[in-house]
Amino acid sequence: QWEKLMSIEATDVTRAFEYMLRHQEIINQMRDLIVLSYVKGDENGLSTARSLMSEWSPAMAKTLNFDREAKWLPHIRSMAETESPTIIAVGAIHFVGSDGLIEKLASEGIVVDRVD
Repeated sequence: QWEKLMSIEATDVTRAFEYMLRHQEIINQMRDLIVLSYVKGDENGLSTARSLMSEWSPAMAKTLNFDREAKWLPHIRSMAETESPTIIAVGAIHFVGSDGLIEKLASEGIVVDRVD
C-alpha cells in the first residue's frame, strides 16, 4: 500500500521535469524561496512558493502537490482515528496555505499540532 500512496505516474513526473528544464531560472528561484523560507521558519514564504508553483505550472503543482496530497489524506485520516499519537512527515510546502494538509485536516475536525 505504501507504494501506491507515494506513487506518481511516470509520465507526470517526466512532464514536471521537462517543465523544470525549460524554465530553469524560475525553478532555481522557486528552490531558493522554498529553502530560504524553510530555514528562516517563514510560513508566508512557503505559502508564496506554493501559490507561485500553481501559477507558473498548474500541471506541476497538481502532480507534485495536490495529487499526492489527495492520495495521502485518506491514509492520514485513518491514522488520526486511532488512539495513538501519529506523526506525519512531509515537505514543508505541503503543510502551508489554505489548501495545504493542515487546513484540509482541520476542516474535517482533525486536530493537528505542527512541530517544526
